[in-house]
Amino acid sequence: MAQELFPKRMATASGAIAGFAIGTGGVGVTLIGAVADRYGVPAATHLINVLPAIGALLALLLPLPWKAGHEC
Repeated sequence: MAQELFPKRMATASGAIAGFAIGTGGVGVTLIGAVADRYGVPAATHLINVLPAIGALLALLLPLPWKAGHEC
């Protein structure tokens, strides 16, 4: 999808998305660890279970160029 948003810079889009995913994972692990230390492992597990739903809701906010009728 990132390549479709930036058709003239596909490699840059791929690299940016991969870097963002790796960086976000590192920060997320740190935050989940802090939650586990403070509130316990069950609370951290419940938080991990909610994260996909939050991601799905955020994905709905992404622009979809193929629905707007734009040609690449």
